[in-house]
Amino acid sequence: MIDTTSGRRQSSVRRLRRQMPLPSWFKNIPFKTFSTWGVIACVGMAFFVGIAVLSPLFKVNIFVVERTSPFVDSVLVEEILQTFEGTNLLFLRHSDIIAALTETMPELRDIEVAEDWPRSLMVQVGAAKPIYNVFNTETANFSVISENGIVLQTQSIEGLPVIKIYQRKEPMILRERILTAEQLQQINDAEGILDADLRLPINSVEILLQANELHIVSRDGMVIWIDLSYSIEEQLQKLQAAEKKINLYTDTFEHIDLRIPEQIFWEAL
Repeated sequence: MIDTTSGRRQSSVRRLRRQMPLPSWFKNIPFKTFSTWGVIACVGMAFFVGIAVLSPLFKVNIFVVERTSPFVDSVLVEEILQTFEGTNLLFLRHSDIIAALTETMPELRDIEVAEDWPRSLMVQVGAAKPIYNVFNTETANFSVISENGIVLQTQSIEGLPVIKIYQRKEPMILRERILTAEQLQQINDAEGILDADLRLPINSVEILLQANELHIVSRDGMVIWIDLSYSIEEQLQKLQAAEKKINLYTDTFEHIDLRIPEQIFWEAL
């Protein structure tokens, strides 16, 4: 005979043993109140996000431009910024604004963007530094270029060194790249070696665009021909090595040709 009642008692005892008594403080927590406030908070946040996204409250319509360089065309900057009018400030990325500005105005530098809530955008803009006046010998017009060869303005600036360019029939226009940053670095390197190592004072610098040549004119009128397609340093080292052979500092020269690798040619006056 099986006692079924004793089995029920034992399973009831095991269930009771597994149930832990709850602390009195836990029983007093108003979970229903918390749930109510949680729902209210979620609804409030959703309401705020809906207003921020759908209403015109945060849609930008005021642009304040501050330029830190006289080479910044603030009118053009404002025109580009107007394309972002009506965009919600919450979703307006600074990188998009900077990309739009530099794509049209490659001379711009040090762009800073900040929101002035709820509907204004503050933009601070600088420009690349001018380093050379460039004179186009074919069209007889001056321009000022930056360190990356971009035309900053189509008038010369007093006090800047001059580069004369040949073999260009078109006049230089604003924001056009006349010379590459590499070419400008080559010019700087050549001037530094001639001045510091060879002690040759420089009068002017000329570039033949189609021939890709650099001509450096000394103060006594001697012209040094350099090929921009290979090392400036190697070409000028040839001149330094041959200075005694050609009487560099005592004779007068019309030109010295360094363009042919491992050779040097000259024409004396």
